[in-house]
Amino acid sequence: MAIKVKQVVFIHGGGKGDYETDTKLAASLRKELGDSYEVRNLQIYFNETLPDFG
Repeated sequence: MAIKVKQVVFIHGGGKGDYETDTKLAASLRKELGDSYEVRNLQIYFNETLPDFG
């Protein structure tokens, strides 16, 4: 029987350098949750020049 892995999406902060900083937090979460979880830490790109930003 296959083991089901639960997925967790980690959303990083929205400022400059926040992805790099929050990657450490996501790695810690991944370590603490163990192999039963897949922690996804996707980098979100922002375009602050768009009129609907924020």
